[in-house]
Amino acid sequence: MIVPNVITQGQYLPNILGVILFLLIATVMSSLPVEFTYLAYLKSRDKRYWEKQPPMRVATKQQRAAVFKKVGKWVLIVLAVLVALLIMTKTSG
Repeated sequence: MIVPNVITQGQYLPNILGVILFLLIATVMSSLPVEFTYLAYLKSRDKRYWEKQPPMRVATKQQRAAVFKKVGKWVLIVLAVLVALLIMTKTSG
């Protein structure tokens, strides 16, 4: 890849950089174009595959209580870590 650029004074350098960039993007996002193509194919074949807005779900009291309990646990964990860090900085300083 380097020798042709030296011989042709960099004439093919943009092409080589484009190929390298294309290969990099293709390896990182290889499934995205396939997914979009398949979705477009399905939508063109049958209307069942068209997106519809999902129905609104109403949370029950048990679900809300579970969420509050989980959030409360995380808040307590963060507070405990902050208190521990505060104690460690006071004792080391």
